[in-house]
Amino acid sequence: MNKDLAEATRTNSEFSGVVDVHNNAKKELDALYKSIFDGPTPDIPEEDQKEHAVGQAEQNYNTVSLQLSTEKQARDILTDAEKFLKAAINDILDAENHASMDLYGFGGTWAEMAEHSALIKCQQNVSQVEQLITQAQRVQPAVQKIGDIRIPQMDIMSNVVFDNVFSDYDMRKRIQAALKQLQAARTGLQRELGASDRRRDDIQEGLNGLKAILDQKRGELQDCRKRAFEGVAGLPEYSEQPPSYSPSAGNNN
Repeated sequence: MNKDLAEATRTNSEFSGVVDVHNNAKKELDALYKSIFDGPTPDIPEEDQKEHAVGQAEQNYNTVSLQLSTEKQARDILTDAEKFLKAAINDILDAENHASMDLYGFGGTWAEMAEHSALIKCQQNVSQVEQLITQAQRVQPAVQKIGDIRIPQMDIMSNVVFDNVFSDYDMRKRIQAALKQLQAARTGLQRELGASDRRRDDIQEGLNGLKAILDQKRGELQDCRKRAFEGVAGLPEYSEQPPSYSPSAGNNN
């Protein structure tokens, strides 16, 4: 069995070498055709027509490829915005917790300062979200707004120095309202991420079709050039298929 395995490995290696030689020869031949036929060839109008068709197919493919790249870029920006929005929601929940402690008389000044710090962090994260959404809209105008977000900030004099139950209650209500806005923004952002995914998939599907057309047009151009070259040079027809391999071929010597 080991002997058979070794023989199979050797045969496969030799065959791969034959295929590689064939593929390299084909690339060199394609380069030769390109050096001869690129540009106008008045004597071979069919070649010019097919070369133009390849150029048009390449342009169509490149245009849609750029659209796909743009959509992916916008999607990446929205993903970054989602990370900052999650952080903002965590911050506002932290602030709400400290606001409740302060309202019911737990934590004192420490709870107020922790609430103040959480709200500042939340606003910083929201600012990042807003900047990223604007950036995504510049890249992909189809991206929609995700809603207004207003994060309340504490006033040190009224909420700390002259602290009372009414100001504490009012602040907690404002924090809870901000939480609802953030949750609505999260829903809006998820909607935009889903819309971006659908646009990306549609563009990719169209790009796949254009790639098939481009490959077909390139093949037709190469076939035309091959016929013209062989006709002028008086060469036998070149086969696109690699030569068949026979194990005995390597044992004739």
